[in-house]
Amino acid sequence: MANSGTKSYEAVDPGSTESNVQLSQLLEKKQVNIPANAGNVRMSFFHIFNFEPGYDGGVLEVSTDGGETWQDLGSRAIVGGYDGKVTAASQNPLGNRFAWTARGRAGAFSRVVIDLDSFAGRSIRLRFLAGSDQATGVRDGFTGWFIDDIRITTDQFACS
Repeated sequence: MANSGTKSYEAVDPGSTESNVQLSQLLEKKQVNIPANAGNVRMSFFHIFNFEPGYDGGVLEVSTDGGETWQDLGSRAIVGGYDGKVTAASQNPLGNRFAWTARGRAGAFSRVVIDLDSFAGRSIRLRFLAGSDQATGVRDGFTGWFIDDIRITTDQFACS
């Protein structure tokens, strides 16, 4: 399943009657250098998500130190932000965090836009984390997370 082309990143919780707590990661290999004179820095992507609401979910994070520490980007969403919170009682590796944790638009990719203006003049790495608890999953109709068409765009400004 893909928004464009034929492939996308996919994180699936198989579901089980035994413990199958899972944390899947899509990690950007290289750092992205955002020019100091950049404005309107936007990261966008398309996704379909169908998680067990409140028990499974996905988040987006950024690192400015090469991947040593990570900061959640959910509060910077301009379009398509997080839709709920994962419960700490679920044993999901994401813990008690806000996330995409419901069903999205069934069968349709939806767009997310993140404001990265405050990272102008810095190098960043991005990662997507999908966490699932030890219970229900794809066997019960929760198909997981598909991510496609990740882009970072900027406007360059020059002083005259």
